[in-house]
Amino acid sequence: MSSTRPDLGKLRIDRTQSGASEGQRRALIWVIALALLAALFIAVLLLYVRGGGGTDAVLGGALGCLIALPINGLVTSTTNWASFSEVAFAFRVTPALLLNGMIFAVVMGIVGGLMPARAAAKQHVVDALRQA
Repeated sequence: MSSTRPDLGKLRIDRTQSGASEGQRRALIWVIALALLAALFIAVLLLYVRGGGGTDAVLGGALGCLIALPINGLVTSTTNWASFSEVAFAFRVTPALLLNGMIFAVVMGIVGGLMPARAAAKQHVVDALRQA
């Protein structure tokens, strides 16, 4: 009985089977960056027209996400001097991470704006204008 062995050198696992390719991921991150720039522009426009804690939060969240994009793919490492082993960290900025960051920024901005808004609502308009 002659059995033929497969050539394992030609056996490769395609990363695209489990999801998007690296090029598609990079294109998606660029689309998200452009969407964040649009959100930043809209936030600046709303801040100019209306103001408020929510627009400040959107502005800060969009800026934070844009600042985080250049570190996508950055690899750094640290040495554990007790065991002389090295631990490497690869920073991956994913769309889910950007969305979570924006949601967190908006929630924190709204929560942070509640106390000043409540204090301002309790004051009389004339008294508040005299203090300003």
